[in-house]
Amino acid sequence: MDQKFTPTPVVLEAIVEDVSSKIAYESGTDYTFEITPKAIIPAGAKIIVTFPSVISLPSGTDTCAATIGASGYTCTSTGTTGPVVTLTGAFDTSYTTKDTAF
Repeated sequence: MDQKFTPTPVVLEAIVEDVSSKIAYESGTDYTFEITPKAIIPAGAKIIVTFPSVISLPSGTDTCAATIGASGYTCTSTGTTGPVVTLTGAFDTSYTTKDTAF
């Protein structure tokens, strides 16, 4: 009998730590933020960040950096206005330190 795993989506708390430019609508702005999980993040999980429509990414932008400690992760984005950025492969093992930002 095949067993299926259905992940449960969880909303994570994120705090913007730094913005490289505070000039409205300036292109080339970097956003640095911390995410604080309120639940254990299982191995193999992915993080999806949906930005508001006032933030835009150039078409084809797939740049992000994670300091979670995993290697081999990928970051992809869809849309240019109100983009959705997906971080996959960042959790080789479960992230068990709830309430600790990464």
